[in-house]
Amino acid sequence: MEYDTRHVVGAHEIGEMLGVTRSRANQLSREVGFPKPYGVLRMGKVWRRTDIEAWMRKTGKAPDG
Repeated sequence: MEYDTRHVVGAHEIGEMLGVTRSRANQLSREVGFPKPYGVLRMGKVWRRTDIEAWMRKTGKAPDG
């Protein structure tokens, strides 16, 4: 069975979205105002992509382009 996982992201994907390392993405996830995780898997926390995109727009962290 395959699952459509495009709507959830982990620290690695968040790092790619922001143009930062996974480590930096993890640091950002602990800051006040960062979206709450959608869930926790063995690999770590996951967030809704739409929540991260909204946070990026709100905070001005969206990369240029």
